[in-house]
Amino acid sequence: MTIMNLSLLQKTLNDALNYWLYGSVSADTFRHSLVEKCFLRVTPLLDCVKSFQLCGVALNIQNLQIYRGHVSSRQYAETLAVFFQAWERHIPKTNTSQTTASSGKDYASWFNEGGFKPHYLPVHMLHRILDEAGGIFFKRAIVHGSVATLEDTIGFSDMDLAFVAKTSVLKDPAALLRLRNLAREILTLTYAFDPFMHHGPYYIPEIDLAWYPEAMFPSILFGYGVDLLEQNDALEIWARDSTDVSDQMLDLFKDFFQRRASNPNPLKDSFDIEWVLGSAMLLPTLYYQRLTGAFLFKRDSFPRTEPDFSPEEWEPVRTATDVRATLGPRPRPDRTLLWASRLLRWPFLLQEWAKGHSSSAQRAREVQHKIGMDYPARVLKLLEAMQQRLTPERTESCRSSEGNVIQQEPHSLSSNLFQGLANGPFIDIPRKMVLSSYTRTADYLVNHWGKMLKPPVAIYQIGRIAAPGISDLDFILVYGDNTIQDWQQYQPESFPEWIRCRLTHAPYICPESSWADLPCWYPIFNIRHLWGDTLAPPSMPDGDAAGVYLGMLVDYLIVKIPADILWIAWTKPIRLRILLCMLHSLQYTYQLAEKANLPVPDDYKEYVSRIDNLRATWFDLHQERFAMLEELTERVCELAGYLIALVDQVLSEQASSSGTSPSAHGKSDSRCVSPWQYKNALNIAAASRWISDAIDWPNPASFQNVLSLYASVSPALRDYLEAQGFNVRSDWNGGPWGKGLKLHAKAMVDYAEKALAMGIPPQKYIALGYPGINTNRPLQLKRNLSKLIKMLR
Repeated sequence: MTIMNLSLLQKTLNDALNYWLYGSVSADTFRHSLVEKCFLRVTPLLDCVKSFQLCGVALNIQNLQIYRGHVSSRQYAETLAVFFQAWERHIPKTNTSQTTASSGKDYASWFNEGGFKPHYLPVHMLHRILDEAGGIFFKRAIVHGSVATLEDTIGFSDMDLAFVAKTSVLKDPAALLRLRNLAREILTLTYAFDPFMHHGPYYIPEIDLAWYPEAMFPSILFGYGVDLLEQNDALEIWARDSTDVSDQMLDLFKDFFQRRASNPNPLKDSFDIEWVLGSAMLLPTLYYQRLTGAFLFKRDSFPRTEPDFSPEEWEPVRTATDVRATLGPRPRPDRTLLWASRLLRWPFLLQEWAKGHSSSAQRAREVQHKIGMDYPARVLKLLEAMQQRLTPERTESCRSSEGNVIQQEPHSLSSNLFQGLANGPFIDIPRKMVLSSYTRTADYLVNHWGKMLKPPVAIYQIGRIAAPGISDLDFILVYGDNTIQDWQQYQPESFPEWIRCRLTHAPYICPESSWADLPCWYPIFNIRHLWGDTLAPPSMPDGDAAGVYLGMLVDYLIVKIPADILWIAWTKPIRLRILLCMLHSLQYTYQLAEKANLPVPDDYKEYVSRIDNLRATWFDLHQERFAMLEELTERVCELAGYLIALVDQVLSEQASSSGTSPSAHGKSDSRCVSPWQYKNALNIAAASRWISDAIDWPNPASFQNVLSLYASVSPALRDYLEAQGFNVRSDWNGGPWGKGLKLHAKAMVDYAEKALAMGIPPQKYIALGYPGINTNRPLQLKRNLSKLIKMLR
């Protein structure tokens, strides 16, 4: 038996089950349902027979009583039970590790948090039915999607349901017949919530959990679901490679939109509206899971995938999202029609009534005007762009030699922990741009911020655009103290796509009284005035500069370099542009070391030059650029490791001369160790990345002496750092850097507390994200430093 044939067999069995429980009771018309009873019902069973034969599974076809004509309900149930008995004997075993699906939310909690609203009545009715009889048939029953998260749009969202059918039921013909009756009731209530729903509940055979095609229904959705059974049995899942499923679904959507594009009237009624727009909004999720082998909740896939496409390519998704929010309420069936549908067990009556409702065609005409007659053709262009990016070279590293998806690739503890980086897969692909486009972007942002209700006092830009298409824009906005800000309105996501592609983070917000001390709490290079008042150039006392720069350097080495590079380089898919920017930042880290008067050799400058050259020629190079990127990533991490060792040596010597023993402080904290070695730190990081999906990057114990000096400036900062697990009880005076280190700490605390009072969270390298104390916005930080990094990124 080949994997391909087994996958086909699994799919045809699922199709036969879903046809039995959903397709055969949701016919378009009553006339169609009669034809189905006489002739169409046998087709799914014949497909299963063919699939079993391809896999070499012997079946006694004569005893199955399958004919090219009428098949009764009892014969269908008996045949389907035989098929699942055979499938249970032949289902392959995966070589992946077992996982347990998340439980999600219980019904009572969902109800109390907002599920009590009147339009959720069908959910409540379904819960009562399942509470009485559901446990007999299902191992898990959930409502998921926007209804479960209470984020549904009344005029668009449907009631997504998923059921794990027990193996004992699937192998019992009598139980299958009873299950079909229950499925009709479930479908009726599904249509009562949304009569234009273009798909039914999803039924998952419990047998399939042993060889689970996660692309069809990602197990992550269970964690976003609401349990309707009140028993919530544990679901053990062994996922298989389901790349074939993602490809099939993308091809199906391509066929669907091709048919729509050739139709002179793509939208006839509200059923077509939800079918077309819903299908378009599902494409980013399919693309992401096919590209990476990882699975996301649908809404979370949009920001992950949008950077891969041009504004023109992404436009159909944005249009669907915007139009969905403008749809008015759908027609609701009255109690009499709902009662008749449940009594007759004809769910399709509700859908036929809704399609014929006077508002249905009117809604379709309005939406057609908004999206345009060529909307299916525009979606096809996006699909074509997706499939072009999903080439074998881009997805090869997502698969092992056996074809199983590797969601998190392990890194062996060897000399080269970056092997394979060149193979990707990549997202956030750099796009070729001209320098003038950055000027237009800066002009747009300055004009936008300058016209805000509470405009800044001044706007400054830092850095320069050395590599258009890769470089990002950095701004500092100076506001009057206590000017409350909405931090979300500064995020790149709040701007048009042509702006977002030139930003990687929000601007820095500086309280006006902190401007003079800016160089003491944030390293600035190439700063220039763009708008507003021309403030006095910030400066720091020359005698204290070395200590300030040493403090900034230690902050960066603890939380940013090389820990961030490791996280980006080892997490699939790799954020390509961010990685290039992170490598470029090495030169600024070494400049801090030079300004701190540390004995830095010039070896790093060769690699800085190579990084600059790679960025400058990125769009002229081809496949070799990825090999160069892999090598430079490893070299930059080594250079960062060397710099950590150098700082450790200097600090240890200073602490020893003052009678402080740095090694004593590192024994109880695995993040700050002594003696420190780069190779050991890298291996610890690689092992933790594979075991716990986190980067445990140990730093030298001597770094805690610097943090102790910070803590001496502020009791609140001392308490905060100790709460993070650092030992800050050293009495080290800082040696020649002492005054500058205290000045740096004081400036950080002053900035952080003023920024938090304005609603702006501090940067992660400012006292390790110190949130201040005089604020109602406490930042919940975990003890693990690598998790702190991810949370504040």
